[in-house]
Amino acid sequence: MADLPPMNWIRSFEVAGRHLNLSHAATELGVTHGAISRQVSQLEKWLDQPLFLRSPGGLTLTRQGEQLFGHIQQGFSHIKLGLEEISARQERDHITLTVLPSFAIHWLVQRLSNFQARRPDFDIRLLTTRRLVDLLNEDVDLGLRYGLGTWPSLESELLLTDELHLVASPSLAGKIDPTDPQQLHDNLIMSDKIDEGNWQRWFDKAGLKVPDITDRPLYDDTGIAVQAALKGQGVVLGRSSLIELDLAEGRLVELSPITVPSPYAMYIIYPPGSRNKPMIAAVCDWLQSEVTPAAA
Repeated sequence: MADLPPMNWIRSFEVAGRHLNLSHAATELGVTHGAISRQVSQLEKWLDQPLFLRSPGGLTLTRQGEQLFGHIQQGFSHIKLGLEEISARQERDHITLTVLPSFAIHWLVQRLSNFQARRPDFDIRLLTTRRLVDLLNEDVDLGLRYGLGTWPSLESELLLTDELHLVASPSLAGKIDPTDPQQLHDNLIMSDKIDEGNWQRWFDKAGLKVPDITDRPLYDDTGIAVQAALKGQGVVLGRSSLIELDLAEGRLVELSPITVPSPYAMYIIYPPGSRNKPMIAAVCDWLQSEVTPAAA
């Protein structure tokens, strides 16, 4: 089986594997649902292996499908790197970095001047979005993502971990007893659905009875929840990386010395092999220097 199947079969399989939805894959490629289905089926016949499990709920990659999907994405990444080298894209004078708006506002932007002083020869351009940017197929060089550290077909390196602190504005802090579960319940704000588990862990560590907090205000962005706390609208479990400056400058205060570790961490992510590019390496090294204490 030395010959390759038609490239449109491979491309259709790769797009279907990313979306796990033939209609979405067809939209991306500008073809019909039937065309995608036929090309994937032809590839399965050519390989004599099933690549997807099909059910009313959608598509799932088989073991063979997952293996092939990983190889194809790595191959596309290498092709992209090769094209960039030939077209000298790595010599451009900027790097595009995708980042969550909350992390950009509360952590990254205040440090960008350090990078500009360190490397005045090129700039970092920020793409602030909550959308999961496709680094393999979009014109974005690297990203900062909050998660568990594993993203298919991408390389990642740990940037920082977070402790969750019970914080509020000074005006509200004096009105709340942090040892009273009901007072905390009446004032707490959740930054996302996952935050419900963080609150439960905090109450457990504090030795307090966990109240039903499912009725409390829920924001879909951590940065918005922090802004609400700054305005005196409630108490949040603030991530240390996002609240450090507000704590240092007195805009937020800690209500308790009790903290819990965040289950997620911030990672630098990039396509395979990109860390070897001088400009990518410069940004990654600078980001790491911002969280590494300077030697005495």
